Amino acid sequence: MLNFKRNHGPKKNKESKMNKELTINEVIKEKLTWGEVVRHYDPKITDDKVDYILWNETCYPFDNETTVKQIYQLFKKQGE
Repeated sequence: MLNFKRNHGPKKNKESKMNKELTINEVIKEKLTWGEVVRHYDPKITDDKVDYILWNETCYPFDNETTVKQIYQLFKKQGE
């Protein structure tokens, strides 16, 4: 019997497409700007989209630790 199903290789974890989650300690240690934090997950994102994400999708500028987590969650959700 012939098997016509194609093997597309091992299934990849969706999270493997995205860079690992940044922590607030890494952001502070590396002295990353907010643009660099967002671009960690999407290197080609425009400045306007960075501003939109920060001001409309996160609690920026009130809580840095939560903002870092919210940025990660936003991109994780988009990758699903």
